[in-house]
Order: sequence, then C-alpha cells, then structure tokens
Amino acid sequence: MKFKLLMLRTFGLVTTGFLGAIGLAGADPRVDFQREIQPILQKNCFACHSVQKHQSGLVLETLTSILDGGGLDGPAVIPGHSDKSPLLLRIRGVKHPRMPLNGKPLPENEIALIARWVDELEPSTPSQAKAQGDSRTLVWPWTPLKEPVIPEVERKEWVKNPIDAFVLAKLEARKFQPAPRASRHALLRRLYFGLIGLPPTPEAMERFLKDDSPEAYAQEMEKLLADSRHGEHWGRHWLDLARYSDTRGGALDYPRPYMWRYRDYVIRAFNEDRPFDRFIREQLAGDAFPAFGDEGKLGLGFLGQWVAIEEGAEEARRTYLSDVVGTTGSVFLGFTLGCAGCHNHKYDPIPTKDYFQMEAFFAPTTVDVQEVPFSQYEKPRLEPERWSQASKEWELLLSERKKAGEEFLEKLKARVLFWVYGELRRRKDAPGAAHGPLEPHHPQPAGAGCRDAAGGCGRQPGDRARPRAHRAPRAGRRHGRPAAAGHRRRCRRGEDRAAGRDRRAAKYRQALLIATQDKLPNRPGRSFERETYARRPKSTQF
Repeated sequence: MKFKLLMLRTFGLVTTGFLGAIGLAGADPRVDFQREIQPILQKNCFACHSVQKHQSGLVLETLTSILDGGGLDGPAVIPGHSDKSPLLLRIRGVKHPRMPLNGKPLPENEIALIARWVDELEPSTPSQAKAQGDSRTLVWPWTPLKEPVIPEVERKEWVKNPIDAFVLAKLEARKFQPAPRASRHALLRRLYFGLIGLPPTPEAMERFLKDDSPEAYAQEMEKLLADSRHGEHWGRHWLDLARYSDTRGGALDYPRPYMWRYRDYVIRAFNEDRPFDRFIREQLAGDAFPAFGDEGKLGLGFLGQWVAIEEGAEEARRTYLSDVVGTTGSVFLGFTLGCAGCHNHKYDPIPTKDYFQMEAFFAPTTVDVQEVPFSQYEKPRLEPERWSQASKEWELLLSERKKAGEEFLEKLKARVLFWVYGELRRRKDAPGAAHGPLEPHHPQPAGAGCRDAAGGCGRQPGDRARPRAHRAPRAGRRHGRPAAAGHRRRCRRGEDRAAGRDRRAAKYRQALLIATQDKLPNRPGRSFERETYARRPKSTQF
C-alpha cells in the first residue's frame, strides 16, 4: 500500500513533467536503431542478410553484427562517417552493385535517416555494443534489481521525492523546463480517473477545493483506495491478461454461468490489497494450499479461461496445455513462451527444453467441475431477495440490541451511583472525613503518640469511640507480657486499618468519577458494545 501511495502522490508531478518535455521540445531526438532503422533493414535487406541467409557473411539484424560486417567490405558502418560507410555507399549506388540487389532503391528519406543514424554513432559504439551483447535479446527480465543512484539536479526545490529527481534530470539534460503544476481541480480529476475510472462528483470536488489542509490529497486518495470501485477499475486489467470471458468461445460459444465468481475474486483481491505471491499461488495451484480455503480455489479459474475448440480429445488437450503455458509466461514472467514450443526462442534465452519442462508442470492438470461453497461475499448475488430481507431483519435486531444496551447502561450507572453514595453515607464519620468524603485519612503527627498528656493517642475531640488499639492499657502484666507491649501492637493494627480505609476511599473516588462521566471500565481487549452487539443471530446466517 505504501508503494501505491508513493506512486500516486507523484503521478500529477510526473505527468506534468513529461508534458512539459513534449511541449517544449526544441531539438530532434537521436535516431533509435530498433524503432526506426531496424524496420527499414528488415523490409529491404533481411531476404539476403539475415541470420538464416547471411550472404557474403553480412548480417544486418543487430547493431553488433552490422559493426562486425561481412567478408566483402568489412564493417558495414563507420561510426560518425556516413560518407565512408560501405552500407551507405551500397544503398546510394556509389559502390556497385547497388543494394538492394534485386529490389527497388530505397527512398531518399530512408537513406537520409540511415545516414543521420550513422553520423550520430559515437566512436566508442563498437566496444559498447559488444559489452552490451546482442540487441535482439530482451535484457530486462534477466537483469538483477538494484537500488538506483538518485541523480543530482539544479532545481532542488522542484524535487518532492526521488522520482521527481529522475524526471527533472532528463529535462535538464535536454534544456527543458517542467510544465506548471496542475490545479487542484485537475489534480482531483486525475486521482479519480486513475483510481476508480470515474470523475469526481460536484460535491466531492467542492469539498476538496474548500479543504486547504496539506493532507487533503492524501485523504482523498485513501478514500478512493478503500472504495470497491477501485478493485473493479484495476481488476479489469488483470482479467484482460487472464483472457477472462463469461462464455467458452468457439463456434457455439456456450455460457459459463459461474465464471463470475473468478471475476469477483479478482476484484476482491485488488480491494483487499492481497499479497502478490499469494495471488499467484491461488491462481496456479490454489487447491494445493489448504490455508487459503475456498477463496483460494476460486483463483483456479485462471486455468479455465482457455477457448474450447471442437476437436478431438488429444488435440483439445494439446491446445489447452499450449494456451496455459503461453498465458502463464506472458502474465507472470513478462515474455512469451509459445515460440519455444517448436524451436529454440529466436530472441530470448529460452530453449525448447525449458518450454516442455514448464508444460510438464501443468500436464497432470484436469479440467472438471468442483463444488466450492459460496462465501459470505457471494451469497447476496446468489439470493438477492433473501439477503435483502435478512439485511432488514438484521438492522431491526441491531437497533433493538442497541436500545437494550443503552437501557442496561443506564441501570448499571444508577447501581454504581447508589453503591458509591451509600458507601459514602455509611463512612461519612470515618477518620479523615474532615478532609473530604473520599480523601485519604491522614495519620497524626509523630509528636501525638499513643500515651500523650490527654491519654487519647493523639485523637481529636469529638471523634467516635476509640478503636481497641487506642484504649488505655490496663495496668500490670497479662500472661507474662508487659501491658505497654500489647497496647503498641493494637495501635499498629489500628494504623493498618487506617491505611486500608485510605485504599478503599481511593477506589470509591475512582468509581464516583467514572459514574459521573458516564463511562464504564472495561478489561483490556474487551468492549461492552462489542460483547453486546457483535454476535450475529444464527437465523440470519446462510
């Protein structure tokens, strides 16, 4: 989720940066070999100078082979010198025979484009081409991921995050200026179209324009990410890759009445931000992971999206395996595997052996009907009328339980207050009451000992009957012990009782505070409302 948040926050800035680069383009970009030159050579030269033919030892399919040249003229091009390059001399007719040998001469605009490409080549191009390898090979799937170095830029105040630094570095390299920042109106529209595919409502736009807080944009983003339409908008891209269809295809095009369950499964996965590794496992082998439950089995609909062709059993089996292997390679690996089913891949390092090893993984797969119970997310679609009635019953029951809970809360509060005030009335004459009904009892100073001049252990006039510990000791000895020692023990017990009264008074004070604030104490991890309302009645469960 953090990654999506970062990318979406920079979407407006990145877009305006590239638009500024396009709008202020003041110089023609360099000629791209694969996009502009290679199609010309493929159309006019590959008939004789391809990897299969390579007449005169010359191959014109890659930059490396062009720089290596052939056995007749050596290197086909000389970087930076189109007037000396054998390739240009041949196609212009300066050197005979003119090329293409058995075709029409190239148009002047194509010759000029090739000449411009040769002139733009750096002298170090041959060594760089050999270091990079064959340009026909798709490099990025085999390149290990590494942390890029954030480029240094001149306008540091324009950079809000590392992505901006990469964009601005490209703009500054070509002497371009970034486009102005998008307005808040345009920014919210981009956010809505990007996340849910719909424009914002007038109320949402008005609310966003009035909110000047720095977190307004992030709050709108979080709201849209939590919207169910987010999964519907982005899930359709995955469904296109998985070749989803509600019908089987072919001549008869039979309907598949329960395939909508796979569609809704994909939408839920996007809305729940399900981990991608689990998303892959569920769609390739969901029944092999019991921890995923029935929800994981719905992902196996990915393997059932092939077009059933009316043919024999063996041919249908081969068609199914070829479709699953090809789709798995393009969707999960990022490149095609179908070519390697007949021969080693021409551009990617995928031999036929690897193709059939991949196919062997899916060979034991059987396509049949499997009973998967409907989940709580799917039942409203299965019986909409019944679920509508159950929803009304549940809302009615919930309101009744809330009302009962409020009544119980009022009764409980009254009971707590009755108990607290009753305890206060019972203890209003307790020692320490002069300091307030719930204040702790303060012991007497050390100077007012048990045997002061008045003989009352430091007690104040008007106190209640003295406890046993504070009564004057009888003269003489009792059971061989001095009378003063027994008096000291009784006095300590009286002090312990006073300390206990202090603790209880603190509890009473806390209870009174809770009761007057209309709150109830809960044990950690438990809630009165959760225990009262969270249990759904069995009568409404399907």
